[in-house]
Amino acid sequence: MTLKYYHPPTGCERSYSGMGRRHKDPIHRVRALAWYYVVKSRGNWSDYKLNITFGSPEAIKASDHAAMPKVFDSIRKHGRVPERGPNARRGFDLYDLVDKHPEFHGTKSIYDSLFWDILSDTSPTIITANQLVNRLFKLYGLTRAGVDYDERVTDSLNLPSIDHDPILEYLHLPAIDRYDYWLFKSLNNLPSDLDKLTLIGALYREAYLGSALKEAVVLKDRLLDHIDRFFRDGWAKPLRADLRPLTIARMIYWMNVPNLELDGWHGRVDEMLQRYIILEDIT
Repeated sequence: MTLKYYHPPTGCERSYSGMGRRHKDPIHRVRALAWYYVVKSRGNWSDYKLNITFGSPEAIKASDHAAMPKVFDSIRKHGRVPERGPNARRGFDLYDLVDKHPEFHGTKSIYDSLFWDILSDTSPTIITANQLVNRLFKLYGLTRAGVDYDERVTDSLNLPSIDHDPILEYLHLPAIDRYDYWLFKSLNNLPSDLDKLTLIGALYREAYLGSALKEAVVLKDRLLDHIDRFFRDGWAKPLRADLRPLTIARMIYWMNVPNLELDGWHGRVDEMLQRYIILEDIT
């Protein structure tokens, strides 16, 4: 892929190749933009400074700005996706290189998040959904507990040093509310909002495909709430217009609208499904 850009000092059009490529699926472009905005949120570096520090091959001197590939400009302006690994042009992995810098440590985790795996898979099965959940459980140190766990909670009532009121309150909750209780506690232990969004999305997909509809309802409510929170502020805010509709479409309504043109469609479906079912001639 060859990119062309206008170079003001010479008045000429320059070109360079190997910067990345466009993908038909918009997820790839937005994924690169998400990484870009995370990087930009750290230290307020300009694209120019990022290009000089990370974007040029070793063969190009930092002083030769005319020949320097404008990697970060191309991500922001053209949606170019830098390739992973050492390609022929750069000879290094851009995401790894940036992540090694002390100001940008941890930014690669945004690009590598399993969040993008969920959005990219528009034809999941219960098997693939369960496999993804298990990967997330291993990553976050989570597990599933059955009703025998409630027996352990009940046994704790025999311990005089523990406040029994919260335990009794918990034991009086319906089963689905206990599920939501533990879900809430587990989410609070995750390292970032993106991790929370990823886990809820994976669990919702698994519950829906496994016909665990009560759990799916709880997960959908939490998922919509976390989607709104995620795009409200922070590094994800500039992506709200592009990524929020994609997230809703592919995390919640993937089975119906995998190609994303929602235009309020999901709201109309929810409104329809929540209406009462009555006799048509009732007065």
